Amino acid sequence: MGQNVKNKAVVKLHAKSGRSNPIQPERLIRGALVHARDREKLTEIFTIWPNCRDVTKRLAVYLANLPRRHGYGALFHQCIHSAKRKSSDSQGRNNFGERPDETLVLQNYLAGLLIPIPDVLWWDVIVTTNRGIYQWDPFKENLSDFWNHYGTKPKWRKRKTPIHHVNDATFRKCVASKILRGSDIVSIGRGLEELM
Repeated sequence: MGQNVKNKAVVKLHAKSGRSNPIQPERLIRGALVHARDREKLTEIFTIWPNCRDVTKRLAVYLANLPRRHGYGALFHQCIHSAKRKSSDSQGRNNFGERPDETLVLQNYLAGLLIPIPDVLWWDVIVTTNRGIYQWDPFKENLSDFWNHYGTKPKWRKRKTPIHHVNDATFRKCVASKILRGSDIVSIGRGLEELM
C-alpha cells in the first residue's frame, strides 16, 4: 500500500493548529534530544556510534508521532530515553582508557530502544478520506508510509486490548526487522536474540 520511505522521508505529524506538517525524521530526533535529561550523553552516542543514529532515524519513520500508552508525549521520545539509559551501562571506558566495545553499545542501545515498542499495539491509527476509513497495520508498514499514502491527518484512539495478541518479544523482533539493516545485524552479532 504505502511507498518505501528512504533517507528523505517526509512524515505527516499532528500540528497544534490542526493541520498536517511535513517533518523529517532528523527533526524528530532533535525534538527528542531537547526532551532528553542527559542530551550530552545521547549526542556522544550518536557521534561515536553513527549506526545508533541511523537505527533511530528508521524508528522515527516507523513511529512518527504516535503517543505513549501511559503518560504524555511521543512514544518515540520514550524509546530514545530508554535507549540512552540502557546504553549508558556499556559506555564507560575500560581500565586502559579505551572506548567500550561497539557491539555492546549497539546491543544495549537497540535493546533500550525497543523496550517501549509494544505500546504501539494499544493504538488504533485511522485516516478518513472521501473513499473510506483506513487503519494502520503496524506489522505491514511504517506509520509515516501509511500517513503519506493517504495524505490526510490521522486520528488515534487508545484501545482496551492490544490490536494483535502477540507477545512483546515477538513484536520487538518484528520492529527490529524494520529498523535494522544487514550491517547493523552483523555488528550486533549473536547478541540479537538476547536483545529481545
